Amino acid sequence: MTDKSPIPSVPPTASPSFARRRCLPVLACAAGALMVTTGILMATTGSLEYVDRGMPAALVISAGLATIAAGVVAGVMARARRVLALAALPLLLPITAQLLFHGLRLTGLIPLPVDSLGLVASALAAMGVVALWIVAVSGRSRAGGAAVPIWVVWVGVAASLLYPIMKVSWLLGSPWLAPAGTDGVLDGAFIVPVGVGLVAALSCLFATRWWNSPAPGWAPLAATLGGLLLTGIGLSGLMTAIRFPDTELTGGSGPLIYASWLVWGVCSIAISQRLSTRRPRRS
Repeated sequence: MTDKSPIPSVPPTASPSFARRRCLPVLACAAGALMVTTGILMATTGSLEYVDRGMPAALVISAGLATIAAGVVAGVMARARRVLALAALPLLLPITAQLLFHGLRLTGLIPLPVDSLGLVASALAAMGVVALWIVAVSGRSRAGGAAVPIWVVWVGVAASLLYPIMKVSWLLGSPWLAPAGTDGVLDGAFIVPVGVGLVAALSCLFATRWWNSPAPGWAPLAATLGGLLLTGIGLSGLMTAIRFPDTELTGGSGPLIYASWLVWGVCSIAISQRLSTRRPRRS
């Protein structure tokens, strides 16, 4: 005789993807609201000069409002979430990129005082970038990666080598777009950009080995983080160059260098979307 008693039902639990879809928009809205508050405080209390140039209060407030809007849309309109999330990133990335320079100031590598409100704004922008980026790419199939053409790699290589080539030409005595006092100088300001550019160029070329085969898990993440950082630095530098065209850091070669970093960052992001940890579909 079999037991036909009903099997007790187990209450359903929210899937990780469901929880992520709910939590990330809330995180984005919270980061945006705090950014708006921080921006208002920056506008009313004032900021140090380098903060006002790289991330003015108006940009912080605008980025906060855009993050709130993207978070709200992500929570109620699934189809439009990617568009608005990506649209908010150009406002957030220049502020996030300043987090790197705040860290250098905290460690004393850049001999400038740390602006507390600026540091908070950059940290909040980084939270917004992470939340909105995951919202933008969630649900997209990673099998085989996105359809990114191979020429993107060559554009990324060229953009990453532009600054090192200019640095080498200045070392050899070329005056073309050379800031004062940099021609013929071999120091840390020469070695670091040249080394980073060469490593980046080799990394872009190395990524092609996974163009049509599974990549290790760290490769898409590294390309994404590097691309977002470079894009933010490029946007921030170009914005500063437009607002203050006659300063030493933005005049002359500055806009060209920042534009190359922007292109380099966008290409890195595109490469990250081409790389996949899964095997491509067979047609």
